[in-house]
Amino acid sequence: HSSVPESWRQVHVAQAAPDTYRLELTLAIDVDPERISAKLEDGILTLRLPVSEAARPRRIAVS
Repeated sequence: HSSVPESWRQVHVAQAAPDTYRLELTLAIDVDPERISAKLEDGILTLRLPVSEAARPRRIAVS
Protein backbone atom coordinates (compact mmCIF):
# COMPACT_ATOMS: atom_id res chain seq x y z
CA HIS A 1 0.00 0.00 0.00
CA SER A 2 1.28 3.44 -0.85
CA SER A 3 -0.13 4.81 2.43
CA VAL A 4 2.33 2.68 4.45
CA PRO A 5 5.59 4.51 5.23
CA GLU A 6 8.63 3.03 3.47
CA SER A 7 10.32 2.35 6.82
CA TRP A 8 7.46 -0.02 7.77
CA ARG A 9 7.83 -2.17 4.67
CA GLN A 10 11.10 -3.78 5.65
CA VAL A 11 10.63 -6.65 8.07
CA HIS A 12 13.37 -8.31 10.08
CA VAL A 13 12.74 -11.62 11.78
CA ALA A 14 15.07 -12.99 14.41
CA GLN A 15 14.50 -16.09 16.45
CA ALA A 16 16.44 -17.32 19.40
CA ALA A 17 15.19 -20.38 21.22
CA PRO A 18 16.77 -21.98 24.25
CA ASP A 19 17.66 -25.65 24.03
CA THR A 20 15.47 -26.55 26.97
CA TYR A 21 12.24 -25.27 28.42
CA ARG A 22 10.77 -25.68 31.87
CA LEU A 23 7.13 -25.29 32.81
CA GLU A 24 5.70 -25.90 36.25
CA LEU A 25 1.96 -26.13 36.78
CA THR A 26 -0.04 -26.35 39.97
CA LEU A 27 -3.39 -27.98 39.26
CA ALA A 28 -6.49 -28.06 41.41
CA ILE A 29 -7.24 -31.63 40.33
CA ASP A 30 -5.39 -34.94 40.56
CA VAL A 31 -3.74 -35.90 37.28
CA ASP A 32 -2.78 -39.44 36.30
CA PRO A 33 1.01 -39.12 35.87
CA GLU A 34 1.23 -42.34 33.84
CA ARG A 35 -1.04 -40.91 31.13
CA ILE A 36 0.41 -37.39 30.75
CA SER A 37 1.58 -36.60 27.21
CA ALA A 38 3.07 -33.60 25.43
CA LYS A 39 3.43 -32.79 21.75
CA LEU A 40 5.21 -29.91 20.03
CA GLU A 41 3.97 -29.34 16.49
CA ASP A 42 4.37 -26.21 14.36
CA GLY A 43 5.50 -24.27 17.43
CA ILE A 44 2.41 -25.21 19.45
CA LEU A 45 2.85 -27.18 22.64
CA THR A 46 -0.10 -29.43 23.44
CA LEU A 47 -0.29 -30.96 26.92
CA ARG A 48 -2.72 -33.72 27.79
CA LEU A 49 -3.27 -34.09 31.52
CA PRO A 50 -5.84 -36.82 32.11
CA VAL A 51 -7.70 -36.69 35.41
CA SER A 52 -6.97 -39.65 37.66
CA GLU A 53 -9.74 -42.17 38.20
CA ALA A 54 -9.88 -41.31 41.92
CA ALA A 55 -10.58 -37.63 41.13
CA ARG A 56 -13.27 -38.25 38.50
CA PRO A 57 -16.87 -37.61 39.44
CA ARG A 58 -18.89 -40.76 40.08
CA ARG A 59 -22.55 -41.56 39.89
CA ILE A 60 -23.94 -43.29 42.89
CA ALA A 61 -27.28 -45.03 42.56
CA VAL A 62 -29.75 -44.09 45.24
CA SER A 63 -32.20 -46.83 46.14
